[in-house]
Amino acid sequence: MSTITNLSYYLGDSGYPLEPWLLTPISNAPNGSPEYIYTAAHCSARSVIERCFGALKSVWRCLSHQRLLMYEPDMAGRIINACAMLHNMRLHYRIPFKEIAEEDVAQANAMPAPGPYIAEPLEGRARLAEGRRVQQQLIRDNFMHL
Repeated sequence: MSTITNLSYYLGDSGYPLEPWLLTPISNAPNGSPEYIYTAAHCSARSVIERCFGALKSVWRCLSHQRLLMYEPDMAGRIINACAMLHNMRLHYRIPFKEIAEEDVAQANAMPAPGPYIAEPLEGRARLAEGRRVQQQLIRDNFMHL
């Protein structure tokens, strides 16, 4: 069996279903187990991007939950990239920005819970099984000997 560690995956929280391309944390993994170490690494990586999203949404209000980007994915990606570039320029040149109230930041970062995941039973089970296979292979290849 070939290794899968050179591939890229999306990281989702436990509100999303495990998919072959979307890795989720493992609930109730025994402390110290490879699954526990995987989950800790997963949550740590997600924490970085969540803080990044929070910083961007607190400055660039068009990205906040209340102002959903109603564009095709390509255009939405361009808007997000532009906000990230402007944010980095603001940091690089030390351009001050108006302090935003903490409750406004929390509100901007609030995201709705994902809707119910509905799939055809056999198709859904097959994807979940493949997702578990991918997740377990990733754990075997990267977290067994830590």
